[in-house]
Amino acid sequence: MGFAGSLPVLLAGRVTYGIGMGFAMHAAPAYIAETSPPSVRGKLISLKEAAIVGGILAGYLSSYVFIGGEGGWRSMYGAAAPLALLLGIGMVRQRAFLACVRGLQCWLLLCKQRSNLKQATT
Repeated sequence: MGFAGSLPVLLAGRVTYGIGMGFAMHAAPAYIAETSPPSVRGKLISLKEAAIVGGILAGYLSSYVFIGGEGGWRSMYGAAAPLALLLGIGMVRQRAFLACVRGLQCWLLLCKQRSNLKQATT
């Protein structure tokens, strides 16, 4: 959004960003609740909320620093771009890692089934 050349492009980016954040804010607590042990579930949800509040604070601080000059809003969005890129890379790498692990699990299960079949026929 920091490189938007016109208002419609900026608005399209903001709408896309808003929809993505809406999905993330609804999915994260459910994911945490399903995957974390009960002893730390509340702490993890609170940590997620604290990270959101910290992000809002960082946005206000960024606004305070960059808004003074001409086109300051571009600098604010541009400052967030490296963090968004890092998050995107992390998501892609995690998906690739999980795909490899799942393939390995399937292969091991197949080997186990083959060895069980050999033992049953001998």
